[in-house]
Amino acid sequence: MSLRMCLSRRGVSRVVRTLACAILVTSLVIDLPAPSRAAGNSGNQAGVYVDWGSPWGRESNVEAFETWLGRKGLLALDYLPGDTWSNMAATVKWLPGYWWQGNPDRKVVWSIALTVSGTSLTQVASGEQDETFTTIADTLAHANPNAIIRIGWEANGDWFAWSAANGQQANYIAAFQHVVGIFRKASPGFLIDWCVNIGRVNVPADQIYPGDQYVDIIGMDIYDKDPLSQIDAKAAWQNYLTSSYGLTWHRDFAAQHHKPMSYPEWGMGERGDNPYFISSMANWMASNNVVYNDYWNTNASYPGMISTGQYPKAAKEFQKDFRH
Repeated sequence: MSLRMCLSRRGVSRVVRTLACAILVTSLVIDLPAPSRAAGNSGNQAGVYVDWGSPWGRESNVEAFETWLGRKGLLALDYLPGDTWSNMAATVKWLPGYWWQGNPDRKVVWSIALTVSGTSLTQVASGEQDETFTTIADTLAHANPNAIIRIGWEANGDWFAWSAANGQQANYIAAFQHVVGIFRKASPGFLIDWCVNIGRVNVPADQIYPGDQYVDIIGMDIYDKDPLSQIDAKAAWQNYLTSSYGLTWHRDFAAQHHKPMSYPEWGMGERGDNPYFISSMANWMASNNVVYNDYWNTNASYPGMISTGQYPKAAKEFQKDFRH
């Protein structure tokens, strides 16, 4: 589960002062290579999600994390706000340009809400918010036409407005397919990540798969939340592997559909300093068809911050496993 729907507004005054420049910058096309749309693994690109920083927003903290890790070129994860349509449309006008100003070479995975509170999935599927989605898709296409776009993530849970629970499976699929069409029109190079939460949660994930033609990457979010982690870390890892709609299901489902995998959100959760979870995730991703991952290096929603001494054993393991 994740609750990161409202973008941090720290540093907004700086953004306002540079807005005109940011809009100009987002009109530039950043020519970055994209992973193949084919089923083969194009390499597990390591990445990170971080808090807002200074002077260049999240880019500043991505660079700080790279320094701590001893590795450059990490992928970044970011979100457009999911509170209102107007806020989504307004934020996309400056946020990609802000990233570009901080580092024009940074690749960003964009998480896009499928709907907001007060707008049904049926309304999205019927095109009522096409203008907003077109604005977002066109702007991100200018910033990077080969970006990874993660739309309507964790819909097998019930904590987002686009939840597919409570009989909304068909409506979620229809809305997802419709919005993917808008993004593909803006840039055929976009890679669409369909991402679920680990576990059965509120609706079986395979009941809400939008279809192979609408998905390029099959993602899963996972945090170390199993209470068993504090008693027997190895047994907890086996639970993550073998539980219903766990890691093994993810691997097999992706292979069945000839898609690479991703872990857009993963990290320490609520069970303390667990280096075994870090090493196990590193080994799992290295030995499977995983195209990218983003570690949750923040304490927002989950206490995942690993680079500031909160989890010294896990931090040491992370640096060993992900430095190269």
